[in-house]
Amino acid sequence: MAPEQLDGDAGDYRVEGNVTDAQIQTQIAEMNLDFGGADGGYDTGYRFVLTSVDRTLNASWFTMAMGSNDEKRAKETLAVDPMHHLNLYTAKIAALGWSSFPWGVTEDNVYQGVVVHYGSLPGGNQTNYNLGRTATHETGHYFGLFHTFFTGCNEPNDYVSDTPEQAIATSGCPDDIMVDSCPSPGPDPIHNYLDYSYDSCYQGFTAGQDERMDMMLITYRPNFLSAPLAVGPTRPDGLWFRPVMPSPASGRVTLAFGLPREESATLRIHDLAGRTVAMLADGVLPAGDHRLSFDPGRDASGVYFAVLTAGGERITRRLIFAR
Repeated sequence: MAPEQLDGDAGDYRVEGNVTDAQIQTQIAEMNLDFGGADGGYDTGYRFVLTSVDRTLNASWFTMAMGSNDEKRAKETLAVDPMHHLNLYTAKIAALGWSSFPWGVTEDNVYQGVVVHYGSLPGGNQTNYNLGRTATHETGHYFGLFHTFFTGCNEPNDYVSDTPEQAIATSGCPDDIMVDSCPSPGPDPIHNYLDYSYDSCYQGFTAGQDERMDMMLITYRPNFLSAPLAVGPTRPDGLWFRPVMPSPASGRVTLAFGLPREESATLRIHDLAGRTVAMLADGVLPAGDHRLSFDPGRDASGVYFAVLTAGGERITRRLIFAR
């Protein structure tokens, strides 16, 4: 991932834009959860592994605009084998992100790739958009998907048959899940990764979107699918624990974490006094991605801490509830 603004060596995380290794690993894990249908969506079969990280000091590239010379120069310098890799760039941009589509360029064109705001990575500073799902959304474009509201209530919509027509982009996450902005059957797909909903509102891709992605890649990027590291293991190498959103929460929250191997793990919830108020996991868990939920109860507002321990490592996440 690059470009990221640095000051000094790669271990100095105090400078804006220098995302941590943990954020990068959690971002990859989030994409695997999303493309794997972990929140109830369709399992597309696509999985990602991290092959390299480049950290680059360049103030102009850090604030690149879409289609600008800065973007072109950055990609010319930093792109890694685009025929076989998805190049994901982080920067301080005036949008959440953008992506190239698979058609209109050769497979080895260095100007391809996904650009996201560095604050959209898990735990970043983009409020309501910092669970890492901007990268999921933009990778959907990279694989050939249009927005679910692409042509509004008119054909061809988004060229996918199982995403209902949608007049305009969703803002936030409407309480009414039956928002229906078009006369054709079906509510707006506000929980689809190709809408503009909050990260916490997203739930998945559809089977039709998976079919379109397959067709686009087979047609325009066949060598991408043959790369052993472009589609591979579903998990990062180490223990990960996704930051909890929304924050503050008003009810039940989902705690997502991953184990690199089968091992003994505990997931405890502590209050501010350090007392254990819930034990969500305590025993041997299989390798892979896990999701557990916690609700402090109707009147239990305040701050809690979720502590994940496994393989000699410990990760703590803060939970804030406001009723």
